[in-house]
Amino acid sequence: MMTPHCDVTTAVAVVALRTAGLVDPVGIDVAQPRLSWRMESDWNGAAQSAYQVLCATEPKLLREGAADLWDSGKIASDESQHIRYQGKALKRGVRCHWTVRIWDEADVATEWAAPASWTFFDMTRDRDWQAKWITDNSSSPWLRTTTELKAAPARAMIYVNPLGYFQLFINGTRVGEDEFAPHVGQYDKRTFCITYDVTDCLRPGRNAIGIWLGSGWNKTGAGVSVEPCVRAQLEMVAADGEATTLITDETWRAHPSNRSYRGKWCWNQFGGEEHRGGEELPEWADVEFDDSGWAAATLAEMPDTPVSAEMLQRS
Repeated sequence: MMTPHCDVTTAVAVVALRTAGLVDPVGIDVAQPRLSWRMESDWNGAAQSAYQVLCATEPKLLREGAADLWDSGKIASDESQHIRYQGKALKRGVRCHWTVRIWDEADVATEWAAPASWTFFDMTRDRDWQAKWITDNSSSPWLRTTTELKAAPARAMIYVNPLGYFQLFINGTRVGEDEFAPHVGQYDKRTFCITYDVTDCLRPGRNAIGIWLGSGWNKTGAGVSVEPCVRAQLEMVAADGEATTLITDETWRAHPSNRSYRGKWCWNQFGGEEHRGGEELPEWADVEFDDSGWAAATLAEMPDTPVSAEMLQRS
């Protein structure tokens, strides 16, 4: 006896879209990431018989004949995992929106899935960066700069490549909720870059960008601590297409924060931290903060080691 076929628009759906196993990742260093999804059905025995993927630079282009990055067409396959992106080459910082629909065992198509997205990161060697490595020769410095914008950007991505833990601030507000980022690595072999979409953080007029560095577990292969330093690159595109890049360099201002490490930090010897409450500067990353008394940031010399995106799920 055949199983009655239900109304596919309500009984079958495509959900849980993932890019490289992540939900809407920002700044992944995979030029052709693998896409995946899951089929949900109200009845037993439902199966995917084909799929179609659309990728576009804007959500409104996610329709047949309009997708400007990739339209896979109808592909006869029951595969829903590790489907390689085969569209146009992606540009750094440009969001790729995508959706998928499937056909069931009776060759009936589902609705298109709720769109997902990702952005591409390609600054994997020194030659790809304009930003310079900066530090303050202290174990936990505050670093900051300001920039003047004629208008709020239509798109803004900041790429942060630190040696040690960091927190990013724009106009006094912390960007992201990550703690102990980036994850542990051996920085003479590979460093990690974290990308943030900060379009909504910037405004017309003067803006402040601040980075708080900490040593973290930045060790060489010999277990020797590396002075915390960072390079960061803020790439902005205006509504008229004009591009502006802000980089870390010797024009940034630097000051030791009110926290510093004490003792020896190595395997089985974890030292300690000194917190000087009287030196707290709650407004150090604000636009109005007067940093004229701060020193210029110190440029750091770092070897040309590979840079990878931190392929972790971010909040």
